[in-house]
Amino acid sequence: MKRCFLTLGLLLFASSVVAQEPAPEVAARAPQQSVDELIKQLGSDQYSQRRRAEEELMRLGPGIHDQLKLAEQNDDLEIAERAKYILQSMRVEWIQPQDSQEVRRALSRFGDLSADEKQSRIRTLAELPKGQGLPALCRIARLDHAPKISRNAAVALLDAELTPEETAAIADACRQELQTIDRPATEWIGLWLQEQKDRQATLAAWGKAIDVEQKLLEEKSPDTDYYTVYALLQRRLKICDELKLTDETTNALLAVVDLMAGADDRRQFNSSVVQALEWIVDHQRWDVLNQVYDKYRGKIHGDRSLLYYYAAALAKTGKVEQIDQANKLADRAFEMKPDSEFERLVIAERIAAIGAVDWAIRDYRAAIEALPATDFESLYARRELAMWLHDRQEYKAASDVLADFFVAIQAKENRAARRTLLQQVDGQAYLNALEGRQLLYLANHHHTRGEYDSERETLEKAYEKYDGDPDVLIAMARIPGVDDAFKQQTRDRIAKMSDLYLNEIERMPEDPSKYNQWAWLVSNTQQTAADYQKAVQHSLRSLELSPDEPSYLDTLGRCYFSAGDVDNAIKSQQKAVERAPQYQIMQRQLAEFEKAKK
Repeated sequence: MKRCFLTLGLLLFASSVVAQEPAPEVAARAPQQSVDELIKQLGSDQYSQRRRAEEELMRLGPGIHDQLKLAEQNDDLEIAERAKYILQSMRVEWIQPQDSQEVRRALSRFGDLSADEKQSRIRTLAELPKGQGLPALCRIARLDHAPKISRNAAVALLDAELTPEETAAIADACRQELQTIDRPATEWIGLWLQEQKDRQATLAAWGKAIDVEQKLLEEKSPDTDYYTVYALLQRRLKICDELKLTDETTNALLAVVDLMAGADDRRQFNSSVVQALEWIVDHQRWDVLNQVYDKYRGKIHGDRSLLYYYAAALAKTGKVEQIDQANKLADRAFEMKPDSEFERLVIAERIAAIGAVDWAIRDYRAAIEALPATDFESLYARRELAMWLHDRQEYKAASDVLADFFVAIQAKENRAARRTLLQQVDGQAYLNALEGRQLLYLANHHHTRGEYDSERETLEKAYEKYDGDPDVLIAMARIPGVDDAFKQQTRDRIAKMSDLYLNEIERMPEDPSKYNQWAWLVSNTQQTAADYQKAVQHSLRSLELSPDEPSYLDTLGRCYFSAGDVDNAIKSQQKAVERAPQYQIMQRQLAEFEKAKK
């Protein structure tokens, strides 16, 4: 009987071969028949023949990776084991001459990394600008011996957001990296390349690939996981949506729901349907909304959260009769008892995010009425309600909602509740920041009434309570008729906050929020032209790190406007409004820019 393990001598021999430089040009010339014959000889009864085959296959190098991957599945266990060992031992030249410095850094010592470290490098490659890391992802998908790492590289490539021009520029390099296509991951990349010419032609192939991968997932194969299957389903959904195929898009979306729902669990099912409805709203696929509703009509009407989300989606269609129906459904959902006040708050936040702000405000008020003022959930509801009231310029109402909380939390009889709350919000600093915000809302109320002395006094209290809110300083800089001493004090405070943000940027250069906060502060206060230009650059950097974030686009609009570039200010602000139309404050800023242009 043949042995299915490697002798010590063979191990020592193999290690000496691995130390040699591989010869890819030899591998390229190696005929398929000779490689297949060598693989067959791995199962020879003669030790010397097995050893010579092992030596020759090692010498051929990574160019025969695909044939060896097939050999791992050979019915002859001796061949399968030896092929697996060769793959694991074979040295791969991960870095190629054409690689950029960024790609070289990401691939440095790639073969020696742990699975988690490889995954981190894969993300780095996928995030490189203009798709320059995608050919390297093809290389990993083709040559890494671990099936899951291979799949992760392909999924990262599929998820990359590129313009058509960037995709076309990188496609040939990806094709050269693939060479042959007989691993699942490289087949997916092959479909991605085929999509560039004919997307619809790939749908059937994507369906087959998904079926294979889902079967592996059901069998609990170590080669795949939930994330991989989800990514493939999302890829098919994206293609169907771009082709505007109603039935195919619906089926692709329902397949995502089925995967996410998993076992027969109501919460999981609800969550998956909610995400499907949010997808429909984001992509404005009202034709698909009708089909999804028909599919789950009974469950939607029997569940408060699903009824609310469906009503919110229906209202987004913009048709009068459907808006009327949506309002009736929302009224019905409001009357249904939630599982808890926390669930009420979660639903309110999510329906507000897709535009149903009026319904969310109603639920926030109901939660506040039902909960003790000092509860964390009550505080959360008050914070959200105050934010939306401020957005609607109802400044006094926004301030009062929070002020009621601070009065209650200071009462002697609520000391125990205060201690509990402080633990939940991680200390007094959070409450100080929120109280500073409450005072800012009150100051805004004074400003609209022309009560500038009261505004100044209230802003001073806000700054004393919390000195880290740029909007407080921006409001101070805009108070009419203040004396020179106050103006200078405000300028000094702005300079201090500016330096703090710049130090934070230097300390955490990958944190987009710091760039955004500095740009917002500078663009809304009196600065030099050079400062405004720098604000534009910092704002653009925040969007590089967090693309299409609406609040960052809103900041960019203000930066362009302050720098005198009204056209780009309008373009950026329009994008912000498109991505977050529920915020009236963004719409007001757009109106300001458009008025200035006229």
